[in-house]
Amino acid sequence: FDSLNTGTVAVDVLLNGVSILSGGAGSDATAFLEVVTLAVGDRIDFVVDDAGDIGADSTGLYANISPGAPPVEPVDLSLDKPEPIGPATRRGPLVFSEIMYHPAARTDGRNVEFIELYNSQPWAEDLTGYRITGDVSFDFPAGAAIPALGRLVIAHTPEDVGAVYGLTGVLGPYTGELSDGGGTVRLRNEGGGIAFEADYDSEHSWPAAPDGGGPALVLARPSFGMLDSRAWSSGARVGGSPGAAEPDSVNPHAGVVLNEVLAGTGEADFIELHNTGAAAADLAGCTLSDDSGAALYTFPADSNIAAGGFLARTAAQLGFSPPAEGGTLFLTSPDGSRILDTVRFGARESGVSGGRSPDGAPGWTTLAGSTAGAANTFVRRAEVVLSEIMYHPVTSLGDGEYVELHNRTGAAVDLGGWRLRGEADFDIPGGTTLAAGARLVIAKNPAQLLTAYPALNAPQVLGPFRGALSDRAGRLALQKPVAVTPRGGFPVTLPAEVDAVDYGTGGRWGKWSDGGGSSLELTDPRADSRLAPAWADSDESAKSEWKTIEITGVLDHGMAAAPANQVQLMLQGEGECLVDDVEVLPGGGANRVANGSFTSAAGWAFQGTQEASSISGGVLTLRASDRGDTSNRVLANLTGALTTGSTATLRARVKWLRGTPEFMIRLRGAWLEASGNVLTTTAFGTPGAVNSREIPNTPPAITGVTHRPLLPGFNQAVTVFARVSDPDGVSAPSLQYRIDPAPGLTSVIMTPQGAGWFSASIPAQAPGKLAAFRIAAAD
Repeated sequence: FDSLNTGTVAVDVLLNGVSILSGGAGSDATAFLEVVTLAVGDRIDFVVDDAGDIGADSTGLYANISPGAPPVEPVDLSLDKPEPIGPATRRGPLVFSEIMYHPAARTDGRNVEFIELYNSQPWAEDLTGYRITGDVSFDFPAGAAIPALGRLVIAHTPEDVGAVYGLTGVLGPYTGELSDGGGTVRLRNEGGGIAFEADYDSEHSWPAAPDGGGPALVLARPSFGMLDSRAWSSGARVGGSPGAAEPDSVNPHAGVVLNEVLAGTGEADFIELHNTGAAAADLAGCTLSDDSGAALYTFPADSNIAAGGFLARTAAQLGFSPPAEGGTLFLTSPDGSRILDTVRFGARESGVSGGRSPDGAPGWTTLAGSTAGAANTFVRRAEVVLSEIMYHPVTSLGDGEYVELHNRTGAAVDLGGWRLRGEADFDIPGGTTLAAGARLVIAKNPAQLLTAYPALNAPQVLGPFRGALSDRAGRLALQKPVAVTPRGGFPVTLPAEVDAVDYGTGGRWGKWSDGGGSSLELTDPRADSRLAPAWADSDESAKSEWKTIEITGVLDHGMAAAPANQVQLMLQGEGECLVDDVEVLPGGGANRVANGSFTSAAGWAFQGTQEASSISGGVLTLRASDRGDTSNRVLANLTGALTTGSTATLRARVKWLRGTPEFMIRLRGAWLEASGNVLTTTAFGTPGAVNSREIPNTPPAITGVTHRPLLPGFNQAVTVFARVSDPDGVSAPSLQYRIDPAPGLTSVIMTPQGAGWFSASIPAQAPGKLAAFRIAAAD
C-alpha cells in the first residue's frame, strides 16, 4: 500500500504505530514514531512480507519515498462541458437558470411551462418591485425573495407545476406564454431597468431537445452570458428539474450521438449512430422518435457499438423513414428519463445525407457522400457558395453592407428561387443565372455599391436585402429549392440549406473586417466555411492614396505649462497608416522637424498604444492598438519651440492601410492640431471580383486548441488537443514544442482521438520550466 501527497506544498507526515491485518488470523502491529517530509508528488510505499511485518530498507522502517506524478486531470474533450452555476452578467447575482418553454405533450393536460431564477450570492435577495417581461409578464409580489444560493420557480400554472414536481412556493401565474420557436425573457429591477435578459431559440446552434422533446433549457456555461447560445444546454432529464440543481447521475450512454441521416430516398434511408466514448455502449432498450413524440423504434438486445464505432439502421429495419421535409430526431434512454441526443435537420437534395463532420463533432451539416455504418465524409460544398461578407463597413454606414455568392463550378447555375436567409433576407428572382466561375453580389444598397465600384456591372448586383448584418456576430445561409415528398403527402418544393456561416469577431475571425475597412473573404471555395480559418480579412492596403492633413492657425489656446516644442502623431483608434513629410512651419520660417522625411529613426519615439510603429524605407508606419492621446503617440522634439500667439502650419502626408481612418497631428500642449479622415476611397473588399485572399488550396484548419491540465504541476505531463480538418484529408499533425530558453523544437506525431480531435503530450518538467508549443498539419 502507499500514500501520495497530491497537494501543492510539501507536508510533514508523522508515522506512528501502523497496524497491518494479515491474510488470515489476527493482526501484527509495529510501533514506531518518525517524521518524514513528502514533497509535492512524493509517494511513500510500504511493503508487507508474508509474516505481516512492515518491510524495512536502508532508509528506515518504510520501504521507499519516491517522486510520483499527481493525479492527471480527467480529459473531457466536450466543447460544451458544464460549468458551475453562477453569475452570467456583471449587472447582478441572479440568472435565469432553467427555462421550460416548450414542454412535451402530457396525457394529464397539466401545463408545466416555467422559468427558474438562481441566486448566486450567499445571502437572500429581495425581489419586491421586480418584474419579468418579454414573452411573458409577471410582477413579483411584495416580500418575494430568493434564498441564498437558492432557486425560485415562476410558472404559467403554479398549481400544475407544484403538483407534477412536488414543489411548494411556486410563483405565478404569469401572463402570456413562452414562445415555442424562440423568444426573450427579461428581469427588470424595482426601477424598471433591465437587470438582464435571455434570448432563447431552438434553431442552428441552440439545443433542439427543449423544443418539445421533454428536457428544459438550462444555463450550463454562464461565463458566455445569457445571450449566447453556447451558454445553454439541454437539461439532463425529461421534464426538467425546477427548484433543484441538474441531477448528477451517471449516463451509461454518454458519447453516443446521432451521426448521419439520409432521408427522402425510400428504403435506402438510414439513421446512423456513432460512439465517441472510450468504452463500448449497449443501446438495448433505447428508442428513436421524431417530432410526434412517439417511440418509433426500440433497439433490440445486443445493440452494441464499440468505442469509436458506428451503428446504422435502414428505413426497412427501423419501420419508418426520417422525414424528407426535415424534422427532429430524438435518441432516448431505455427508461425514457433522458434524451441522449437530438438533431434537427431540414430538407436536402435527393440522395444527399446530413451529419456530423468529422464524426461526433458538434454541429450538423451536409455531407459530401452517404456512408452508412462508416466514417463520415467531408462537408459537401455546393456549386454556389457564400464567398464574401461586408458586415461592418469602415464608414459605419449599413448601406455599405453586401454578401457575395460565387459559382465555383465550370457550368452555369440557375439561381431562380434560391434565397439568402439569416441576418440578411433576399429572394433571388427567377431567370437569374450565374455563369461558371462568376460572382453575384447581394447589396443593402445596390445603387450605392455600383457608384462606389465602377468596375461592377449592374447585372452583377441584386438587392436591396431585408434586415441588417450584425457588426459583432451573425448567421447567413444560402438556400436552394428542392423537390421532396413528405410522409403520406404530395411532392412539394422546399428550401434546402446548401451553405452557411456563423461569422464572428475576435479569436480566429478577421480583425479588420470588424469596422476596419476589410470584408470577410472565403480563402478557398472548397474549405469548410463553418470554421473561422476558412475566412480572412480582405487586403485593403493598396486602396487608399496619399492625403495631406494640414492646418494653419494661431497658437493661442494651449497649456501654459506645456510649451509647443514637440510634434505628436496618432491614430484615433486601432489601425495602421503610412506617414511622410511631417512639417511644423512657423510663419515664414523653416521646418522645425529635423527628420520629418524619416530618413532614419533618429529623433522619433513611439509610446503607449502607438508603440508598435516603425520607420523603414523613408516612411513611418504608424500602428495603433487603440486611440491616441497625450500619453499614446509618436513624437519628435522640435528644433526650437514655437512662440505663443504666433502663426504656424502643421502638415503631414498620410496613407491609410487598415483600421480607423482618423489621423491627428498636433503640438505639445494642444496649441495647434489638425485631424481628418485620410481615406480617399469608398471601394472596400472585392465584390464581384476574385477574393484578394483566395488561394487554390488552403492548409488544414486547426481549431479548438487546448491543453490539459491548464496549469501543470511538478512532474506532470501536459496533453495538447486540437481539431484538424481539410477537404483533402489530413496527414498526421504534429505537436512541436520547446522548453524555454532552448531554441530547438521537438516534434511529436499527434494521434487521433475521435470527433476530429488529435492529441500529443509534452513530457513532465522540473519546477519553474516554461514550455511553448505549436501545431503543424498538412493535407
